[in-house]
Amino acid sequence: MRIPWFCFFAALSWPPCVHAQTNLTLLGIFSHSDPGAPPPYLRHEPIISKALDEVNADPRYLPGHTLQMQIIEPQECTTDNITRSTLMALQNNQDIVGIFGDSCLIGCETLSAIAEGFNRLAKSYYCQRPPGADYRFIVSTLGPSTQWVSVMGELAKAFKWNRFYLVTETYDDPLVEAMQAELQRVGVAEPNARTWVFETPGEAYDRTLAELLQHRPRVIVYNTKAPIATGMTCAFARAGITHKNKDPDSVQQPPVLIGLLDRGDDFNASPCTKEDLEPIVWGEMHFYAPVWPHLFAGSISHTFSGKDSRTTFNEFMGSCFASSPPVPCDPFRANYVYDTVWEWAVLLHEWFDSGNTLADLENPNRTTLDWFWQENLNLNYVGFSQAVSYLSNGDRASDVIVFQTFGADQQASDFDAFPFLIGSFATGSYIWPPPNYLGPIQWPDGTFYWGFNSSGTLFNSTPPVCPEGHYVNTTGRCVPCPVGEANDQVDQWECEPCQDGFYQNKTGQSECDICPTGQFSKPHAVDCTLCEPGSYQDLVAQSECNICPVGSFSNTTGAKECILCPPGTYQPDLNSTRCLSCLATKTTARIGSRSIDERTCVEGMFLDIKNDRCISCDSSRYTGLDCVGTGGMYQLPLLQQNYWAEIVEDKSDFSDIEVYRCLEVDACPGP
Repeated sequence: MRIPWFCFFAALSWPPCVHAQTNLTLLGIFSHSDPGAPPPYLRHEPIISKALDEVNADPRYLPGHTLQMQIIEPQECTTDNITRSTLMALQNNQDIVGIFGDSCLIGCETLSAIAEGFNRLAKSYYCQRPPGADYRFIVSTLGPSTQWVSVMGELAKAFKWNRFYLVTETYDDPLVEAMQAELQRVGVAEPNARTWVFETPGEAYDRTLAELLQHRPRVIVYNTKAPIATGMTCAFARAGITHKNKDPDSVQQPPVLIGLLDRGDDFNASPCTKEDLEPIVWGEMHFYAPVWPHLFAGSISHTFSGKDSRTTFNEFMGSCFASSPPVPCDPFRANYVYDTVWEWAVLLHEWFDSGNTLADLENPNRTTLDWFWQENLNLNYVGFSQAVSYLSNGDRASDVIVFQTFGADQQASDFDAFPFLIGSFATGSYIWPPPNYLGPIQWPDGTFYWGFNSSGTLFNSTPPVCPEGHYVNTTGRCVPCPVGEANDQVDQWECEPCQDGFYQNKTGQSECDICPTGQFSKPHAVDCTLCEPGSYQDLVAQSECNICPVGSFSNTTGAKECILCPPGTYQPDLNSTRCLSCLATKTTARIGSRSIDERTCVEGMFLDIKNDRCISCDSSRYTGLDCVGTGGMYQLPLLQQNYWAEIVEDKSDFSDIEVYRCLEVDACPGP
């Protein structure tokens, strides 16, 4: 007889070591998949302790032996953590005769290799074998996800559902592809099984829900554990979407929620209260292999323990609430935990009863492992988790029960508050409950469906069209496009902002209006903007106004064109609102003058270029000049016929002129 090293650590072994017996130890692995949650093993400790007590008190099984469990708790569900802690335990304790598997998918994959390497069978109460996965020498006490996929297909076919969306925790979960293939097989429209990965809690849940609701799903399937499922439920609560009311502005009914792993009602791990979560999970559908105390089980006794499931569950829940502080028990998996402990007891009993020895068990080889593997596949019994049998690959072949819950939460102690059976899946077909059994399916809109005679509402209609001029917002409501936006298509997730040169000052419009000449607009415009003085726009649908060029101006808002400076004015600058006037004796020779250099003298005067002044030709000393106004900077006055003057060599120095009459007629022909 050997006293194991860990017997001195009472907190880690159940029951206390009995030195008169030979100890057989199961290695229990409970990794922290959620570091913020209570230690996982605490959620199962009462039921594990009860099962071990009952095994060790039953003289039919393992006489002369004490079955106990050593607990290890990898702090995070990673391959390295689980491998390191598991190998250390196996190397340090030869009494370990089997592995009580982990609670995360990575753990399942890791334990398969460890089980084969150490020739010890691993049994997991949680591990799911995804489609295509090959976990050798690890048996799952929970029905495989392939059965869940088949159930989803059968329900989709029965209810003619469409718009499926799957929320899971990993990108590469083969369940996504399997779900898509199954929905396509049964002819579901839009089999949108897809994956969302949660990077950070809280904000990620709201963002994911907003994405989901814009797709207007009819069915949302959770393949997540309680913390994430609850995070999504809490996001529903924050968005004000419940299954107890119908938002009149919504283009969809609240979607049918289906939970494959956990319900989203763990208010202890959520910022939402129980009152917040209850209206969301009300009516939620769940797939489980276990039999709740009032579903099928009734007074049926466990094959090995002979215990009634209801009695054991009430004791289990009572121990959870009696502790101080109360232990956050896990009633949803307690069935599996209880059955797994008893399966190990039966397998080990058969080992000794077949003439095998403790020495062979403590130094196992491949033959030992093959024996346990095959013996496990031969198990066929009534457990707390329904009829239990195994397929050749180690998958559990148990049925899947589909039920609805109405207002219950997983912390409840009154099991009468728990689910209403709406059917079960076995041998490839869906079985409806008899007409007098529990009740019909109740949909989120308050309608009912009775499966046994296919009467009532199927809840399969396509969501009503969200028309042009509207969009589906992030709460699933069909709302009018806001001002500055428009939408010319149906069932859109957003309206398009009005582009440059367009505007919309009304809500619910299918197109934006065009800005006329003299106006402009930027994106998202509610109105067009008039061109400011000094600018203009002669085209429609423009994003800006043009500035008036030199020699022109505009002095009003909304100008469609600029005005050229009239004679006597000029403008050397851009973007002007007026022209500059010439001096009283000066003018410009044309419209649109740009420079002061274009000034000239009015008719009857000539330009004193040197002094930049105009001189009247009316003076008697300028008799003989023809002053019609000068048209250029250096244009001199003209001589009349029979008059002459000296030639001006340097026009820039011209200031005055001496005019003489010709002595001979026709000697001076004039201009």
